[in-house]
Amino acid sequence: MNNLGKNSNLNSKTISRIFLMALLGFFPPFLVMTYMMIKKLKEESKAESLLEFAKKNDKRLLIALWLTIIWTCLLVSAISALTVFFIAGWFGFPFVLAFILALSLAIIINALSLIAVFDKELSFKVGFLISAIVAIIAVFTIFFFLILEGMPAIREIGFFRFVFGRTWIHDSDYPAYWGQDPNDPNIRSVYNVLPMIMGTIVAALGALIIGGGLGVLTAVCIVWFCPKRIKPFVSQAIAILAGVPSVIFGFFGMQALLPILASVSSTGGSGPLAVAIVLGMMMLPTVVSISVNSIEAVSNTYYEAGVALGASKERTVFRAVVPAAKSGILASLILGIGRAVGETMAVIMVAGNVAEMPGGLFQPFRTLTVNIVLEMAYSEPGSLHQGALVGTGVILLIFVLIINLIFNLIKRTNNSNKNPVIMPAIKQSISKPFVIFMKVLKKNKSNESSFSFDDMISKSIFTKITNALPKTAKIISFVMLGFSLFFLGSMIFYILINGLRHINWNLLTGEFTGFGRNHPITLRPAIITTLMFVLFTSLIAFPIGILTAIFLQEYARKGSKFAKIIELALETLAGIPSIIYGLFGMILFINVLGLGLSITSGSLVVSLMILPLTVRATQEGLKSVPDSYREGAYALGAGRVRTIFRIVIPSALPSIVTMIILGVGRMVAETASLMFTMGSSLGPAPLSYASSGTTLAVAFYALVRIPGRENEAFAAASILILIVLALNFGATIIAKLLKKKINT
Repeated sequence: MNNLGKNSNLNSKTISRIFLMALLGFFPPFLVMTYMMIKKLKEESKAESLLEFAKKNDKRLLIALWLTIIWTCLLVSAISALTVFFIAGWFGFPFVLAFILALSLAIIINALSLIAVFDKELSFKVGFLISAIVAIIAVFTIFFFLILEGMPAIREIGFFRFVFGRTWIHDSDYPAYWGQDPNDPNIRSVYNVLPMIMGTIVAALGALIIGGGLGVLTAVCIVWFCPKRIKPFVSQAIAILAGVPSVIFGFFGMQALLPILASVSSTGGSGPLAVAIVLGMMMLPTVVSISVNSIEAVSNTYYEAGVALGASKERTVFRAVVPAAKSGILASLILGIGRAVGETMAVIMVAGNVAEMPGGLFQPFRTLTVNIVLEMAYSEPGSLHQGALVGTGVILLIFVLIINLIFNLIKRTNNSNKNPVIMPAIKQSISKPFVIFMKVLKKNKSNESSFSFDDMISKSIFTKITNALPKTAKIISFVMLGFSLFFLGSMIFYILINGLRHINWNLLTGEFTGFGRNHPITLRPAIITTLMFVLFTSLIAFPIGILTAIFLQEYARKGSKFAKIIELALETLAGIPSIIYGLFGMILFINVLGLGLSITSGSLVVSLMILPLTVRATQEGLKSVPDSYREGAYALGAGRVRTIFRIVIPSALPSIVTMIILGVGRMVAETASLMFTMGSSLGPAPLSYASSGTTLAVAFYALVRIPGRENEAFAAASILILIVLALNFGATIIAKLLKKKINT
């Protein structure tokens, strides 16, 4: 007996039509019509599972349902087969690899379609889960291929000799280095990385001294002393500084800083001091942003208690509030060190790049990242030289893992101390000097019948002396904030004033004819390459990142081990230097998979780099959506998937859009990894994604290396600066408009 509803004849005719359409479902239009009719029937019947409903009511509907599933699977498989030829031809994938990718895609889609027949919610959850697993697979793959490629060379050289030896010299440089006969068969290369390890440590410590202190005091000034009217502008300036490409920092250091330092040195200004200044300013946004969040997260009770004890605002801030935020501040310094350790392009322009132990402030030296970039271009594939360079990357990766481990330990300690005893801490940091002084006063003024604690605070010379240091620190914090803004303004003004006048129509749209002295330079190929690269990378990174964030925020149980593993994988990906991503892309996509230097290889690598940023920003946006929105949707009968896509994501749209815009800025600014995966030489515009090419940032670095092309380099730098400014201001404006629209 049919139980479809009151109008059973109409429903019976509907099922007959669905059955007929399903028989002809091998033709896509009929398949689409069948799907739409089945969906409408399900909505009318209000059935949770159409499969169970069909089993109980009508066999024709059950047959039609399975025919629809079969035709859909066959259609997906056919589309995947056609995609093989498209991927192989346009994106440069070998045919076998393209076939494997298309087959995997068909299996995943078909599996999710079958699951959706039984449970729509489960199919989406599985899809989100598959996206989340990408981060775990990426981490294991990076470690596996780096160790696989680098450990044989380290084993051949000897681990202790490789790490603790003091000489790095390649055979092509050996005769010039030692003054020997180039044809001498006894000449051998020596690969020891201790000079680069020490250079990396010196660069990181120098950056910490300059950027760490500057960043912490700037953060204190922004939170507690900066006027509210200019606070948004200061925060925007710090955000702009964070988005400036590293090659711009290096170029500014090379053009403006080195000539100043050269006046007091005999080495042209290159060395640890120049590197420390440049890296210090580069790590400043990281230190400032995290320190600001940590200081703002301190309970206001600390400040109120300090003021209640009679301390000044400055004394309370520097003696109570800032110490309470020390875990977050220390974490910001650790992450800043990680940024300094992994930096490549800025360092290579101001370090001098000599493979020797660092000595004085103006002695040229070389870091681990610079060593890889300088010599990888002329290393022979499979040689001991290339293996030693990959081994250098392994040592660098160990550095990064240690830094990430320390950061996670600090964060875990900070999370475990969320409810400290406030008043004892305040009293110890603020009132202890007063109590000591009060005891002294009682000994000297035993004849006085009464003595007010407030009088002691206001009148004692000791208090005035102890309050002087916080007031001085306040002044210093304003000076540091001013210096940060001055540096940013000087860099932007210097680049634009020297570059805008050299931008012309031929530079932007001219055809590439060569890059010799007699050939005009054009950035048209770089602009086309950048657009193609950003488009492909966005299509990979943003969907996977958003789906991963949805899984972590909406599906994963809080505190579950699997969610912690995913978050740990994302933190690891976020801490890996771009040069390591470049090595990984060179090994896997170019050497193993045979994609060659291509836009495809670069896009796949940078997609992994952007993934942590995408997930974190989207996750924060989803967290900002009140739970009452979800509860209201559930109360109205909406499922979790419908609630996510109709309620949660639209509410989090400002954060997601901002993330996408800033992510595009990160793609445009990337340099080091693309040199290993897309190429580093100027050339014609790419014909497809299988072609090599240089983005604007890489083309700018290539122009810096060409003698006599300073004007074109300044022009390219100006374009990059304008892009950064446009993306940052655009993200801010769009986020405000979307928030205003949502609130109304």
